[in-house]
Amino acid sequence: AGGSAKQARDREYQAIMPLKGKILNTWEVSSDEVLATQEVHDISVAIGIDPDSDDLSQLRYGKICILADADSDGLHIATLLCALFVKHFRALVKHGHVYV
Repeated sequence: AGGSAKQARDREYQAIMPLKGKILNTWEVSSDEVLATQEVHDISVAIGIDPDSDDLSQLRYGKICILADADSDGLHIATLLCALFVKHFRALVKHGHVYV
């Protein structure tokens, strides 16, 4: 996962977090349940922000770009990630840190 993206990045300024498979559909899930899933917990730790927090002082990256394969599974994964950020990391979206 993320092989060609890792090769194309500028290591000094960009990081790639490959995900394995689909994440939990978090749209109707509470923040406590969201962090219970390993994938979402890892995303939260990587970006430095807790779900439903408005405090962006610990944000580790200025831009979070959602990249996925150009097939139906990739579209589904990108949609699940968008739902995660819109629902549980709203401050990131509101302040313009999430790109699709």
